[in-house]
Amino acid sequence: MEKIGFIIPIGGNNVILELKTLHDYLSWPISYYQKLGLKEEISIFEEKSKIYSLQNNINISLNNQDSFLKFLSNRKTKRNFINNNGRLNLEDFLQIGFRIHSVEKSGILLHGNHQSAGGFYDIYSSLILFKEINGYDIGIYEYNKYLNKIIFKKNFDNRNKWYIKESLNNFYNINGILVIIGDLTFITKKYSYRSYIYQLIEVGEILQNLTIYSMSKSLNISAFGGFIEEELKNIIKIRDNSIIYSVIIF
Repeated sequence: MEKIGFIIPIGGNNVILELKTLHDYLSWPISYYQKLGLKEEISIFEEKSKIYSLQNNINISLNNQDSFLKFLSNRKTKRNFINNNGRLNLEDFLQIGFRIHSVEKSGILLHGNHQSAGGFYDIYSSLILFKEINGYDIGIYEYNKYLNKIIFKKNFDNRNKWYIKESLNNFYNINGILVIIGDLTFITKKYSYRSYIYQLIEVGEILQNLTIYSMSKSLNISAFGGFIEEELKNIIKIRDNSIIYSVIIF
């Protein structure tokens, strides 16, 4: 009987632990793998019709232990972002976050009636950069998920910059923050109070996509909310009937 599982890239090989869900894998503490999983052999899996099935007892030694532990450590909340300096591709970062389920035809990324994080409901994002990244100067930007373009909005007032960075004094070497915003103007006419819940689910998918992408690139990000929303609303000048769902530090 074939065994089913989720594929994990380790040291250039596709390997798997026999878990029911990827959530189980990510939620186990590192000490668990050190005591149990990393003392045993694990099996290589191959993809068959998007189902990962076990090959015939083909094993690899656990000389990938360091890579495995590094992979696991990247799922922790990060507070120091100096590792991102010079390594963060903003366009890829945002496109993966918002467009992972989009359809591509002849090399053109289409935005149609297809599942896409931020596509069903009116979710947009503002980008505040404290440092120059990939040629983008310090300032406030908006990411256009339909065009996959970062559009400059205005310069960043030094007083606002100081206030935000002081409010985030538990974080170090911040390059910028991504503010994910939901516009409730139109969807409340259809879904009433449920629109907030539906948008929140979509925002959760965006955060998941950004987390997975960052882990794969060994980049540090941290998401939070509930602290400086009113200040950010005044700085960004977000649309009426909009709500800030999350702030991502990178």
